[in-house]
Amino acid sequence: MYQKILVATDGSEYSMRAADYALTIAEKSKAEVMIISVAQYLHEDVAYTELATAIKLKDSEKFIQRMREQAAKIVSQTARIFNERNIPVQAIVEVGNPADIICQKAEDLGIDLIVMGTRGNSGVTRFMLGSVSSKVVTHALCSVFVVR
Repeated sequence: MYQKILVATDGSEYSMRAADYALTIAEKSKAEVMIISVAQYLHEDVAYTELATAIKLKDSEKFIQRMREQAAKIVSQTARIFNERNIPVQAIVEVGNPADIICQKAEDLGIDLIVMGTRGNSGVTRFMLGSVSSKVVTHALCSVFVVR
């Protein structure tokens, strides 16, 4: 059925539900699993805030490194459920625009299926789908399974 599954996670409840579904699909199809977490540097639609003020140019590398570390922790937590069932996973950690990076990685890696939650930790709710999942559904070249 599926040979390569990309699980997009931000550590939220919805993305953990998505990981559970991906686990079931991976077990049934004996698919290779990759888990990606993309830390967004700054939201495109966020106005200049205290956060932006706090991030000085000289500290931006430290900030990006901290974001990478947080994303790696999220990937590790998500990978745990796969490891418990002896399903090997490949971890991918990126910083940037989540929807763009998820779609590009899926294309680069020849992914058959992206599995992700409807809403994540951004706090953004757009009707039925979160903004990242909505963009991935619209732009991905492969199938996308969105979990509530």
